[in-house]
Amino acid sequence: MVLLYLYGSFSLAGQRILVYPLNLEITPDGLFVFIITAIWFVPVMDTIIYLYRHLSKGLLTKTDIKYSNFKFVFICVIFLLLPAGFNLYANNPGISSSDTLTCMVTNARHLRGMFDWHPAFYCMVLRVILSFWDSTYAVILVQYFFWCYVVIEGLLYLRERGLNQIFLLTIAFLSGICAGNFLYLNTIWKDIPYTLSLLWSVILLGKLALDFNKYKRKWFIYIELFVSLLGIFFYRKNGMVSFLIIAVSMMFFLKQNKKMWMTLAAAVLAIFTIKGPVYSCFEIEDAGKHGIYIGLSQDILGAYYAGGEVSEKTLQMINVMTSYNTAEYEYTPTWARQSYDLDVQPVEFIISYLDTFIRNPVSMARAAVAREDALWNIFPGEDAVLGCVNRTGTIEKQSEWNQYYPKRVYNSFYNAMGRFTAYTADTQWIAALQWRCGVFTLLGLAAILTMVWSAGYKKYLLISAPIAGHIISLLLSTGWSEFRYFWPLNLMNLFLLLFMILVLNGNSGE
Repeated sequence: MVLLYLYGSFSLAGQRILVYPLNLEITPDGLFVFIITAIWFVPVMDTIIYLYRHLSKGLLTKTDIKYSNFKFVFICVIFLLLPAGFNLYANNPGISSSDTLTCMVTNARHLRGMFDWHPAFYCMVLRVILSFWDSTYAVILVQYFFWCYVVIEGLLYLRERGLNQIFLLTIAFLSGICAGNFLYLNTIWKDIPYTLSLLWSVILLGKLALDFNKYKRKWFIYIELFVSLLGIFFYRKNGMVSFLIIAVSMMFFLKQNKKMWMTLAAAVLAIFTIKGPVYSCFEIEDAGKHGIYIGLSQDILGAYYAGGEVSEKTLQMINVMTSYNTAEYEYTPTWARQSYDLDVQPVEFIISYLDTFIRNPVSMARAAVAREDALWNIFPGEDAVLGCVNRTGTIEKQSEWNQYYPKRVYNSFYNAMGRFTAYTADTQWIAALQWRCGVFTLLGLAAILTMVWSAGYKKYLLISAPIAGHIISLLLSTGWSEFRYFWPLNLMNLFLLLFMILVLNGNSGE
């Protein structure tokens, strides 16, 4: 628990006391504030956990109102989609960006020979959707369906295990009304199916961890897991890391389950088939080393601009990253402005990275932590940048886009919706819950530690594997902070907290 108190203090006050600027000298005054904050977190976290333990019992009681499965699902769909529908009407025909143009027009319409920077698999999925209805609405409706399917599957399972259905409907309502959720559901980005695939894996692994005897013989859950794993691997480049962490966790915690091994084998076979014969058939151009060092090289730049020592080889890399303009390069931990053209072998880069870390362990560690500010920091840190917050843009002024899709028609809902979503982004505590991950990361960490300590079962760590995998993938790849990259963590940690209710009350179905 001591570590939890210290982490809580760090998430609230650590950035300015321990992290930033990267050449920061820690002062006695700063340490005193940090310790006082940690002490303040003792009653706060203990109260939260105490209330969670005791109030969660009430969430397992039956209610007088008994909805049928159909009525429960219908109400969930209304709660999950109605705010998104109003927002789509206000921001018709959807929210788009230059990434949308590249994926939906340039690539999806000309798959053969496409450059695999925006994942070719995602562009192929877009091509299939657009072959049925060539409209932005078609893609958004598919995202709506995916969102409802995944969330309602999780809520139905929790309802089946005895959670109060009014409480679950409240969760559906709050999830639907969250601006971060409904804005992204109306945005055509690869991040949306990737996020939902990660969330799906949390729910499926939660079922297997909490209710293994019931689900171990059911083929359908393994088919779902197979589809979610493919989405995690293919929809984003960094998804490969999440896939590997989830696969290793499954092999460790479910090693005696033959169907699990068959699922992983099928997923690996499908990955090699798609990356091999399918991509070859479409002459997909491999992205190679283009941009793969953007994230970790930010840490090297951080050490360098904090006055650290670097080797001659590393300095050559820094010159390339800064376009041979180190004097005027503006370093910010959360927003890379560097070149994509660093063309070195991974082994050479890793050696330079480790060498720089050995020479500058403190500033490098600070750079990595500052780079992931949105992940752990409850409020924005000094000089932190977080993009894609309350983004409602459109690329209607680009002629290539207008050849295929209509311009936005501004209506009476537009201004009112804009004021509402802006309010969520500009109000400190609402923004901390809807547009940052620090609070949910803290609560998720408390949840998994409490589950393991209380139930004495390490298998519950399986539920957190997608969360851990995504965090590691962010550490390895994130060069600039955009909330769409961090968004999966809030959704996954929410369901982790819901699963915790079952574990704490011995209602895991074992």
